[in-house]
Amino acid sequence: MSASFDGADWRAMSFPERPVYPAQTAETGAASTRRLCATRFGGSMTKIQIELSDATATAAREAGLLAPEALERLLTDAIRRRQAADALLAIADRVAEAGIEPMSMEEIDTEVKAVRAERRRRAGGP
Repeated sequence: MSASFDGADWRAMSFPERPVYPAQTAETGAASTRRLCATRFGGSMTKIQIELSDATATAAREAGLLAPEALERLLTDAIRRRQAADALLAIADRVAEAGIEPMSMEEIDTEVKAVRAERRRRAGGP
């Protein structure tokens, strides 16, 4: 598979906290996706071209993954995951430099449960 990309490095791009996908709007289709993307990412669009094996292209097309809306969602989600991983690794480096001892799984579970309980409390849940 090969791809060309005329845009900026993904690390320099800014993405909304929670993207609005075309399926979440009253308007759908390629034209609405272009308008949403142009509005969200600074008014311009970039055309990309990829090469896939016939089997992969057929499966992706049948699954609806080659539609502009689906590609937008897949790429945005992948970029967000990459940014989260980079942030986590940066934090891990700072923790190591500070000499902080690693947490056990039990300690991590306790912290996660405490954060979730606080979120539920703030939301007025049980």
